[in-house]
Amino acid sequence: MPAQPEQLLQIAVCRFARLHKIPFLHVANERKASPYFGSLLKDMGVRPGVADCLFPRGNAEFKGLWLELKVAKRKPTPLQTQFLNEMKAEGYQALWCQGIDAAMEIIKDFYSIS
Repeated sequence: MPAQPEQLLQIAVCRFARLHKIPFLHVANERKASPYFGSLLKDMGVRPGVADCLFPRGNAEFKGLWLELKVAKRKPTPLQTQFLNEMKAEGYQALWCQGIDAAMEIIKDFYSIS
């Protein structure tokens, strides 16, 4: 099965972060699970709405960067917006963006990469 557009966007962001030696992780919330395993994951702390990427290295203003990636005209769900707002309240830059250009611009700006 070929990669979907959001998966390709995620891969591009990861490659960019690796290239610039920026620590990051991807929260794989998009997987499918059986009802039993889904319940187990929920008990283990997995929750809907968590942003796609965490860049834990902070800058002078924020503890780190949470980034929700979207393609085309997609927008965050209410749970994703709630999560981003929670992270902002905790001292993180927490944003969503559409497309690779916007993602790169946010990361470059956050880490002062020219």
